Amino acid sequence: MKHIKELLRPENKYSAEYIAQETNKEIHKRLGKNVDSYSTTNDAGNERGSFITMMAALMMGACGLTNNQIDSMSKLISIILLMSNVPQKVVNTALSSSTMQRRFVLISKKTGYDLQLIFKQCDYYTLMADSAMNSGVEYFSLFVRFVFSDGSFVDKRIKIENYDGKTDAAGWLGWIMKMLELMDVDLIKCIGACFDGSYVLIRNGGLSGKLLAKIKERDGLNGFDSNYCFSHRTNKATEKCFESQWGLAIESFLDGLTVQTTRTAWDQFCAKNHIKGAVLKLVQRSETRWLQTVLILDNMFENLPSLQEFYSEREQCQKPFGPRNIMGECNVNCKLFVACMFFTQIVLSKVKIINDWLQTANLLYPVAYQRVKDLILNIFELRHKVVLTDYLEKIKYTEDLDDNEKFILKKYSIHLLVKLSDAMILRFAIPSRKMTKEDLFDAGLLKENQVKGTNMANFGKLQRKLKGKELVVNIKIYNNFDAKSFEESDDQELKAEFTKFQDWYCANIEKVEEIANRLEREERADATEAIRTLVKQVRLTSTDQTEATDIAEDCSSSEIDKEKRANAIQHRKQIRALFKKEAEDFLKSCPVKKLTLNTLFVLMTQEEKNQFSCLFNLVKKMNAKSPTTCPVERSFNKIGQYDRANMSVEKKVAYMDVGDALKN
Repeated sequence: MKHIKELLRPENKYSAEYIAQETNKEIHKRLGKNVDSYSTTNDAGNERGSFITMMAALMMGACGLTNNQIDSMSKLISIILLMSNVPQKVVNTALSSSTMQRRFVLISKKTGYDLQLIFKQCDYYTLMADSAMNSGVEYFSLFVRFVFSDGSFVDKRIKIENYDGKTDAAGWLGWIMKMLELMDVDLIKCIGACFDGSYVLIRNGGLSGKLLAKIKERDGLNGFDSNYCFSHRTNKATEKCFESQWGLAIESFLDGLTVQTTRTAWDQFCAKNHIKGAVLKLVQRSETRWLQTVLILDNMFENLPSLQEFYSEREQCQKPFGPRNIMGECNVNCKLFVACMFFTQIVLSKVKIINDWLQTANLLYPVAYQRVKDLILNIFELRHKVVLTDYLEKIKYTEDLDDNEKFILKKYSIHLLVKLSDAMILRFAIPSRKMTKEDLFDAGLLKENQVKGTNMANFGKLQRKLKGKELVVNIKIYNNFDAKSFEESDDQELKAEFTKFQDWYCANIEKVEEIANRLEREERADATEAIRTLVKQVRLTSTDQTEATDIAEDCSSSEIDKEKRANAIQHRKQIRALFKKEAEDFLKSCPVKKLTLNTLFVLMTQEEKNQFSCLFNLVKKMNAKSPTTCPVERSFNKIGQYDRANMSVEKKVAYMDVGDALKN
């Protein structure tokens, strides 16, 4: 260990292979025998085994390590594998430090919890509930987010159950209350619930209204507020922006592109033309998951030259959809239609980046809402670019359009952005839910299609007319903690703490700036990881280098065909570069890791926290709110995996019973 530690010093920039060789030499020297001739039961094998055991022990406590230490540990594991003659391809050691951190936390945490005790120990909790049909069986799932006296929080699975009763709001409520009664919970601590659909938030007959009434009847209310899942709201907003003749044209084309007959014909076309790396692995377009459209468009544009040739051979695919003067013939050989779809991909990919991020675990409600607002702002800004600048003329696939086609493209682009921004405003002007008829009336509107917005000032003006102002203000205080945010609050006790809080902030400015700089570095690293994941989603089934080698060694194809395939590889690289640039620009405009009240309270001692009791209570209540039902959805995915793997009934029941959400 001393020898390896010396080799790993920062000034010694040795490769893993070199360190492995030197360590083997050291073992040879110490044992005086040929290590390679030893069996695993002899001294050398035992020494290696002890080393690996020590590394495993280190991993068990690795949740206390920094990311740099984890990177060093990853290098050590790589060295061990090289020393043990394990081929590098057999084991993947190229995990990011953040991924390893999460895995170490899972290893080191206990898996058995006394949920009743947690319900008693927590300060607040919120419910997350969802239902799903799997193999003809209706399942109900209930999770809870607990927040504790120090502001920390955790998500726990309470129960998953196949439900035989009537699947209406009353039946669902009865099941939830039954689960909570088993835990002997104090409902006064329940300050919210998160559901996956607007229908459950209907105040009179919906689940939210019934749950609200039940809690009020039992233990009284403590600022209870239901939340409509952010992820579902963004998906529905995307769906709504396609309800027009423009959207229907694109929808019809994508339906035709992803049906089984087209995919089969495409596979045959690829085989015939020796296109090994470009076989489209397209899922059928989903009616309920509209953001899958982005993946379809990504694949389509990566393989556009080959698809254009494919469609030219299928005359039936060239029939126009609807009026000829909308976007021309709706196929990949129509320049205007391709340009319209490319702009659609640019817009929807922004929504998908945020929606994918909303699927991650342990999201903070105010941070998630701020990021959705950043998305809405980005849509506003893109709309202004399209209207006031030559933005559209600079994007790909527009260079060959005539003036009339450019006019149609601009008209379509503005239409798409207006529909999307209006749909997002309707669903997020009130942080916790979509606007209802009563909300529209409060805002002086009659119908949903009258909800309009062109900038964030108008968005803020609309928010001030609606109910739920307190939640909007609390989110601002949590995210910004400036004088302007505090002035908007009606809570006099909260305002009174601001001066003291400002004094603490100024006294600790060096610590705060250090934290801010660290968050900025982490944000850059996370953005890089997000872009890498985004590009991975459209990665080809074989690498471009492998395909380039195949082309060079292909003696049966003509030079024209080989040149065509080489050009297709170059095209895919260019498209990927464009996608990456768009993602980078967008991620810069909506960072995740910023200073919040929660970050600052982590710096404080308990004595300091006690000086800001109202402010700290606000932080705890915000931390208790879950922005999505994604933990619940992942539990249903697990049930599906068990069914497909023919797992035993006992294992399935054990998973569905009381457990730890982190195990999902």
